[in-house]
Amino acid sequence: MVRPSELCAGLQAVPFSRATGLANGVSPRRLRAGDLTAPFHGIRQTLPVPEGIAWQCRAYRERMRPDAAFSHGTAARLLGLPLPL
Repeated sequence: MVRPSELCAGLQAVPFSRATGLANGVSPRRLRAGDLTAPFHGIRQTLPVPEGIAWQCRAYRERMRPDAAFSHGTAARLLGLPLPL
């Protein structure tokens, strides 16, 4: 089995969009390799994926418009605020 090529330092251990990967010289085939996961459509991240809402939001932020923000329950959880059951 052939090991996938190394990603550039800026793409290791952080979520990145498919477009960012392609712009940094990552081939479409490499973006489909088994050592990457797709937490959201168009987003890739190296394995293992850290757990928790902060990492989920970090990954999803790559898809968001620049003027968008997390709000309501998501923002409260990010800030560690208590939420009703």
